[in-house]
Order: sequence, then structure tokens, then C-alpha cells
Amino acid sequence: MSELSCHRAVERLLARLERSGLMGRLELSDEDIADTIWLALQMGVVKTTTEEKRHNRQQQISQVIIEDGEISTEPTSTSNVDSIINIYSQESRTQEESESQTSTKGLPFQAPAAAALQNKLLISRALRPLMRKVPSQIRTILDAEATVTRIAEHNIWLPVTKPEPERWLNLELVVEESRSSFIWTETIDELQKLLQNHGAFRTVRAWSLSSTDNDHLQLTRRRKGGQKSHYQHSYRELIHSNGRGLILLVSDCVSSIWQQGKIHQWLHEWSNKVPTAIMQLFPERLWQSSELGLGDKLLFSAFKPGGPNSDLVLPSLWEELKRKQALKLPVVTLEALSLGNWAKVVAGRGNTPHPRIRLRFWNL
Repeated sequence: MSELSCHRAVERLLARLERSGLMGRLELSDEDIADTIWLALQMGVVKTTTEEKRHNRQQQISQVIIEDGEISTEPTSTSNVDSIINIYSQESRTQEESESQTSTKGLPFQAPAAAALQNKLLISRALRPLMRKVPSQIRTILDAEATVTRIAEHNIWLPVTKPEPERWLNLELVVEESRSSFIWTETIDELQKLLQNHGAFRTVRAWSLSSTDNDHLQLTRRRKGGQKSHYQHSYRELIHSNGRGLILLVSDCVSSIWQQGKIHQWLHEWSNKVPTAIMQLFPERLWQSSELGLGDKLLFSAFKPGGPNSDLVLPSLWEELKRKQALKLPVVTLEALSLGNWAKVVAGRGNTPHPRIRLRFWNL
């Protein structure tokens, strides 16, 4: 609507208010009229029902003609009315009927979607072996018993402190971003949130692993929804020299970095210094269709908590395979049983063997 037409519409409104007497009776000011026009624009045009529209059309057909001071009516026949009504297409009639139907059955509401990670409680229970405490290397607390003993035996009124217990592991959650990763975005987001709120880890840092067009690996911080920052990091930043790190690589193992062996150097260095595992998003029956099908399945165990993969206890068969360049990597799934066995191995419970995959790799 142009400015001139808007101005004329306002003038017509003011004229009608003057003729009806509402202007003087309600003592409407300019601000009141402006508010009324704004409210009318927000409410929109009231849509009439189909019956009202038909009634209006019939009234238009029966016109009142005033000629020579006499009033006479000229109603049309019923057949004429029907013929005029039926000239509208079936599509417009259906549209009118749909507009006339108001939402009287209920109100729309937003229902939460089903959780992508169905077994959150079971996963939380499976990770309990990792909920151990170790003495802090920085923070201290008061040792009340030792302080009292010192005062009683040596009459030295000085506090005795001890390292504060803190959570054991720092988790590095590495998520591979590939062409198929959009399928798992919600699942990985819920997994990341579960691990951050679980309480088993001292810190949880999420990373995005991607590759450029020339298959150059990139490591950036990961945000919710798979978004990643622009600042690149070195893969060696994930290695904790104090023996309290844990690396979990989430992937489906089908991208080019697996097929061409680009990731093997990172995995080799990680697993020799930090306990490292692959979380395969596919169920075990589909592992053969990924690069994990190139490996051999063995049973491993561990007696040292938080030890790197090189410290894993291997069967005698490994001595024969050791001559070939190979990589020892635990492979877990989102199933609670798999995560529970892996957590026990990381915690150093040697009587709990866990199936693992030996990966061949080349061009180190």
C-alpha cells in the first residue's frame, strides 16, 4: 500500500468515527487512534466462514432497485443462484472450507524428540570403574587428624596439609567430521553431554578431526552441533605426560583418512603414550565393511591403571604378529557392556579381558 492510499484510508477512518459520534463520546486522542490502527494491523483481517460468504453472495444477487420513488426487488431464481455458486472451482471451495474450520480440537505444542542415545543410564553405570580419585599435585586440604597428633605429641600448633583428592582422568573426546558424520550429530552431542556431566573425568575436551582436499588432517575444538572453531591445534596437545589422560576417537572408520592410512601416525603416537580407544559408531556386525575389517580380533587385559596401549597384556599369539607393523587399539561401541569392559581395562582390573582390534598400517 502506497503512502497516499494509507493517508486516504486514515482519513476515511476518521470520517467514520466522526459520523458515528465515537470520536467525541470516547474522547479519542491522536495517540489512541494510532494505537487502534496498530492493534488492527496486528489482529489482521477476520476471515468469514463459507456460509457467510454464500449468504453475502445471495444478498448481492437479490438487489434492491429504487426507481421513481418506488422500491421493488428482483430476486433471481434458485437455479440461477446455484449456477453462480457452482462457477467456483473445486480447489477454491476446498480452500474456503479449510479456512472455515477452526482449530477447536486442540492447541499445537512442541513435543521433545526421542533421545538419540537411548541407554544413557546404562552407559553411566558402565563408566563407574573410571570414577576413582587420586591425590592432587596442586591443591591441598587440612589433615585434621595429623594436625591434632602433632599438637598432642610435639606441642606444635601448625596445620598439617595433604593433597586434595580429585578426579583421575582427563578425557580427550575426538570426533571425526566426514561426509557421513551428519548422521551421528545428535548421538555424538548427547554422548558429549553425558561424558561432561558424568563426574568420572576431571576435564572433558571435545575435538573435531577433519581433512582438507589434499587429505591433510586438521584438529580443532568442537562445539555443540558439530560446529568447529577456526584455530587449529597439534595432535600432541592431547597427550598428558602425567599419566592421567584418556583419548577416545569417535568415528565410523570409512573415510579416506582410514583408507589411505593418514590417521595411523596419530594413533600410533597417542596409543604409545596415552590409553587410546576407538568408539565405532557402527554395530559390530558391520565392522567388516569399514577399515576395521583389516585388523585381527584379540583379547587384551591390563594390570596397570591408566597405562598406555603398549602396556596391555597380550596373548602369546601377539609375538608372532609383532614382527609385522601393527597397532594395538581397543574398539568399543555405544553398548553398555562394551564400554563397561573397556572401563575396567583402563582402570587396571587385569581379570577383565576386552576384545580389541589389531590394525595394520603403512608408511609411518
